[in-house]
Amino acid sequence: INSLTTAFKVESEYQGQIYNHTEGYIETLGCGTQQEVDQYAVVELGRNVEKIYVRLDARGSSGDAAMESIQLFAREDPTVASQLPFTSAPGTAWVVAEEEPADHFEFDELQVHGGGGLSFEGEGSRLSVDTVSGDHTGLVSMREGQMFHAILNLTSS
Repeated sequence: INSLTTAFKVESEYQGQIYNHTEGYIETLGCGTQQEVDQYAVVELGRNVEKIYVRLDARGSSGDAAMESIQLFAREDPTVASQLPFTSAPGTAWVVAEEEPADHFEFDELQVHGGGGLSFEGEGSRLSVDTVSGDHTGLVSMREGQMFHAILNLTSS
């Protein structure tokens, strides 16, 4: 190998058990990360974790491993229907019953634009919307045991 590159692998730890998420090291030679904007690797863990390990391996003659940046997106447990103290999903709003527990949320219209997102709280909750519209970039997240009833308007607004 004439080029100096860094291979990587991703592992996580949960309750003392180590999980490998990349099946060994991933080679970066020729992947375009040095020449092209917004070229990056995505590794989805898809599980509960207590620790994340990103292990680097220098390839080439220098022996030095390098990584420019890393982004971590944590998200709550999809099997839990309540809002947790954090969420990193960009542009996500939550519908939460503040006064008293509610299991049925009703709206005349829901518009989701610009990659926005909507989640709602409550085990067994139902969301009823007369009309849903947007620019086809948004996301409405449903949890286990929740129901969503809507009339979709498939035209952009």
